[in-house]
Amino acid sequence: CRLRVHYTLGISDAIVTTGAGTVRASGKAVTRGGFSFSGTGGAEISDLAPVGAILGQPMQGEASLGFGDISYADGAGSANLTIETGTILTGTSELDAMLAEGLNGNARVEFGAGSVVAVEGVALQAGSRLNLNGDFTLARSGEMQGNANLRLAEAGAILGDTMQGALSASGRIDGTIDLPTLSLDAELAGGSVAGFDARNASLSIKMERAYRRLH
Repeated sequence: CRLRVHYTLGISDAIVTTGAGTVRASGKAVTRGGFSFSGTGGAEISDLAPVGAILGQPMQGEASLGFGDISYADGAGSANLTIETGTILTGTSELDAMLAEGLNGNARVEFGAGSVVAVEGVALQAGSRLNLNGDFTLARSGEMQGNANLRLAEAGAILGDTMQGALSASGRIDGTIDLPTLSLDAELAGGSVAGFDARNASLSIKMERAYRRLH
């Protein structure tokens, strides 16, 4: 005869502390009928310098990450993500001004169950200086769909001298990885582009890539 062992493991406020901060998690893991997990978690990052090193941008500050409604079963999973930071210092005056009130954001991430990954309800704000929202889905078939809307009170905070002024932009991507279609609409007010005056400028782009694979 074969002995089968199933277990249920409860995790109550597990804590891991590192030099960069603290990670907390709680939930339940079950092996009956396959492995599954449900729970919540979070992280308190006391030093953003390592994150800045990865991004290639000096950063000083603190952040809180939240992972809610985490679930995983049969190769598919999902979680709600949140982020909240205090003032972030970068050494760049324009970027520091944008991040003076910190960042706040949330999104829901799903994978498996017919899609490679789906990121829904993305919302990121930096006071009144940055507002970003959007969604993106990539299916196992290779089909993808996404859209994003961005508002920057001062584009120079991210683009430097290349573009300055109030920027509003919206973009959409459709099609497949092999044959994508990308559209972009942007408006710039009270600024400049590459040093040239652009008090009211608009841009509309649509890019399509079509080709046949050679066999």
